[in-house]
Amino acid sequence: MSDSFGTPPGELIVPGETDAPRVRLGSGSALSLATQVIGLGASFLVGVVVARTLGVAGKGTLSVIMQTPGILVILLDLGIATSTIYFISRGELRPGSAAANSILIAGAIGVLAAPIVYVLLASRFAVVSAVPALAVVVAVLAVPTGLLAAWTNGISVGVGNLVLPLRSAITSATTMLVALAVLGFSGHADLGTIAAASLAGTVAGLVVFAFGLRKVATPLRPDWAAARAAGSFSARVHLSNVAGFLLERQDVLLLAWLSGAAAVGLYSVGVAFAELTWYIPSALCTAIMARGGSGPESSGVDYVTRATRIVMIIMAGTVAGSLVLVPLVIPVIYGSAFAPATYSFFALLPGVIADGVARILWTHQTVRGRLYWRQALVGTAANAALVILLAPRFGPVGAALASTAVYSGLAAYMIRRFHIDTGAQYAEILLPRRVDVEVMLTTAKQMLGRARQRRG
Repeated sequence: MSDSFGTPPGELIVPGETDAPRVRLGSGSALSLATQVIGLGASFLVGVVVARTLGVAGKGTLSVIMQTPGILVILLDLGIATSTIYFISRGELRPGSAAANSILIAGAIGVLAAPIVYVLLASRFAVVSAVPALAVVVAVLAVPTGLLAAWTNGISVGVGNLVLPLRSAITSATTMLVALAVLGFSGHADLGTIAAASLAGTVAGLVVFAFGLRKVATPLRPDWAAARAAGSFSARVHLSNVAGFLLERQDVLLLAWLSGAAAVGLYSVGVAFAELTWYIPSALCTAIMARGGSGPESSGVDYVTRATRIVMIIMAGTVAGSLVLVPLVIPVIYGSAFAPATYSFFALLPGVIADGVARILWTHQTVRGRLYWRQALVGTAANAALVILLAPRFGPVGAALASTAVYSGLAAYMIRRFHIDTGAQYAEILLPRRVDVEVMLTTAKQMLGRARQRRG
């Protein structure tokens, strides 16, 4: 990557062939980041309302209700979200076929997942007790709608349209917050109705995707031959994605079983603040995936190493500010009962920084067809074992320490693999340079100038 990162603003293209989607790294990453920030903001507001209204145990119960279909969506995704981006960006899958396949498969999986949701939330084997019937119904419906939302998002990213996910996120967040406001003013805000407001937001976002993709997804016709051809890649991606998501989210369910809903309530707040450092790396990963892996690898290695160094600078600044502000902010926003969440936040920070670097390297390896699903499964198993070992004694802090240990181990492995596969030196990946800071400042000035021009 040249020193003119984002010069002119939004003009740096992800390396690749000319027939791949023309995704600009500056603008693409900014759009992806904006999408994530909107989702984060909406979730944050909902979390505050629930914490203030229902207390620590209520916050923990809602976290379990929302995480249950969320985990099932990842488990039952079958690798379709990532493989859709991969094959559409390479011109090997028509958007209309991907959309038709997604609708049919999501409906079938939703039927199969319903009994699992019931067992986890409403049976005598439920993770937490006293889950309202409405919340159970919403969780059942959230599985097919969540799958369809992920897959249609993949279609949009695959065709190089990163504006549509942003519009969908804005619509989804607005719908959810308006519904939540109505519930609050009418006095009907409880676990079931809040979960229903979240589902309404997902459905509204799907409507935006359907309208925005109506032209590129025509004709809407299934193509099972293409789906079978992508099966091997999808299966390996699926194992990697499942392991990665469980690594990030299984600790919530394990902590609920081991320590109760109140511990989950504290832990979820600490996680929410720690994950703020993930958003820049995730935005860059989306832009890399949108471009695909069609170009020569040498053209992308310089960009990836520059990206990891810049991400480390950004995360270092974020962490420095968080260490000062988060201990003050959590009790003010959530109430004094949530003050102990600060400890789990501190315990998670080192692992989150390591994972931010690993995400970028992992994405580059994925678009080059290198899938580390075995290592991801080992990491997931190690995380579960450590949570089971530490959580009974240390509660939320134990779960955070378990995650940090595994994130750090996987990051070390990914840095080593990237070095071996690409020849990039460790210093190129990890040690920020003066030119990186200069590029960041130049890019920020130019993007601000472009924003002023558009306003004018």
